[in-house]
Amino acid sequence: MPITTGEGTNAVALSFADGAAGGPITVQGVNICGTGVSSNPIQVLVNSIPDMPSAIEGLNTPVSGTTQVYSVEPVEGVSYNWSYPADWTLVSGEGTGTITLTIGEQSGMISCTISNLCGEGPAQTMSVEVQGSGIDDPRGSENELTIFPNPSSGLIVFTGVNNPSSVRITVTDLTGKVLLEVSGKTTVDVSALGKGIYLVRVQDESKISTIKLMRQ
Repeated sequence: MPITTGEGTNAVALSFADGAAGGPITVQGVNICGTGVSSNPIQVLVNSIPDMPSAIEGLNTPVSGTTQVYSVEPVEGVSYNWSYPADWTLVSGEGTGTITLTIGEQSGMISCTISNLCGEGPAQTMSVEVQGSGIDDPRGSENELTIFPNPSSGLIVFTGVNNPSSVRITVTDLTGKVLLEVSGKTTVDVSALGKGIYLVRVQDESKISTIKLMRQ
């Protein structure tokens, strides 16, 4: 830690190189009679500008209107700075390594930087492509596979199934986790599911279709 100014005075400025280690600082008075006793040491802890955060964890194809969590690995003694598309809304987690967002209509980029007293480090980014809710006219056309009602809070009915006895219906969350499975029926009770967006996969002897379902 070289002295940059003030050598020989009662106040000095020190230069800390990148990667410098901390340690004790002491001072001694000197005159024509000799050198005095060293002062009690002051322990100096050297900080540096934070590194780039870890990779951002979270869904990169969120559905508009849903609530999603994004996070990076925690680091002690720092603040986190997040940015995301302009029409997304922060629900919780300001200044922390984990945030909850309500997804808007805009795709774009999520970024996170870490800052401390020394400054702000480089940004970690994730590209996000927002998916529409997929909820159109619930009755659809005559031959189209549809769900009715959609949105729903209870029993849903499938129309457009060629052979109801052979149909297999699978309901998953947006991560692909299977929540419900029904075979040989064209109705499913979704009342046990929480509010949100789900994917419904319908397979019969002629085709496989996936439809988004809103549980309200």
